[in-house]
Amino acid sequence: MDIDASFSEIAAQLREEGVGDSLDPFRAVDGRIVLELSPEVQKVLTRVFEDLLAVLLDGDPIGLVLRKNPHEDEMDSAAWDLLANDAISKDRVKRCARVIENLSEGSMATDDVEAWLMSCNDVRLLLCGNDPTPEIVAEVSADEGTIGSIYALMSAVMHELLRVW
Repeated sequence: MDIDASFSEIAAQLREEGVGDSLDPFRAVDGRIVLELSPEVQKVLTRVFEDLLAVLLDGDPIGLVLRKNPHEDEMDSAAWDLLANDAISKDRVKRCARVIENLSEGSMATDDVEAWLMSCNDVRLLLCGNDPTPEIVAEVSADEGTIGSIYALMSAVMHELLRVW
């Protein structure tokens, strides 16, 4: 299957069918979480997280949403830019790379769940754009195309991981 040619179709199908073939796409086994995802879901998730990693590494302007300075005060803002922003960006890269590695391995340590949750949320933030207000989140969630499908998939993954964690 050519993931580039059928990505939108698969993503839309996943919106209808959910995260995996089984009722439990993530299962806790002996201190690890086993991924029981359909091949299509695994391919889409891998593609989404590889794209996120590329945005994070390449300094893509889309990624500015994730590096938005939360401080209005000039001193706090300068401290954020100097001390926190770079470290937070590096942490995002590490988390996303770990998620991709887990997808390849087919399982994860329970410690990796936080990386998954945060990476899924990063994708959702990118899909919402610069200011994820409740109205924008509702609009993206209701979107019937690829963006809405990926947003729904990230939400479903987060829900399922929280259930088994």
